Amino acid sequence: MQGLGIGVKFLTEEIILFYMEIHKSMHLSSQDHKLKMFHVECVRMNILMWTLYLLLFKKQIIDGKDVNLASLLIPNYETPQIHSVAANGLELNISGKPDPRLNRKLTIQEFIKAFGKFKRVMSSVYPDRRAELDAYEDEIIDISNFYGDRFYDYHKLFSAKSAALLRERRIKVDWSKRDRDLLSLIVAGGNVNVCKICNLVDHTTAFS
Repeated sequence: MQGLGIGVKFLTEEIILFYMEIHKSMHLSSQDHKLKMFHVECVRMNILMWTLYLLLFKKQIIDGKDVNLASLLIPNYETPQIHSVAANGLELNISGKPDPRLNRKLTIQEFIKAFGKFKRVMSSVYPDRRAELDAYEDEIIDISNFYGDRFYDYHKLFSAKSAALLRERRIKVDWSKRDRDLLSLIVAGGNVNVCKICNLVDHTTAFS
């Protein structure tokens, strides 16, 4: 964990230095050299941002945040979607809209693939949690066998609830144990009232 935090800090400092260097050189270089150097530095910047994103994304998993598993299945999702616009003779990269694929419901095969990546990241820091996460995956497969695609609704609520309990109450949820209250709400077809502030299901937003 400490090494990951140091890596994020180092890359953040590198990005700051990058902006200082390119700002200085733009004042000292000819126009042609400015354009060439701008292109080279943009490539360097993209690599730094891509690496920083990977570190931050892994940190989210390790810190117990609610992670969208769909993002682990999108090729090159680590690189922010961008489009180019012209500004004062230079081509600038502007962040694009959120990827709509993040909102789709995963199949059980897709879930197993994405959760495998999730487990590898978590187990690299907390190897003792491997058995717990393997048991959770088995539970999800079992739910899928009985209730079809509702398994993913269960996972999303379970993940959000676990992250909220850790964040708000410092309670670590055992993922190997099935949350029967959540499952009953989902399979019964009833509406699940989730607090929009903390994502807990034991109260509504009005009581937060």
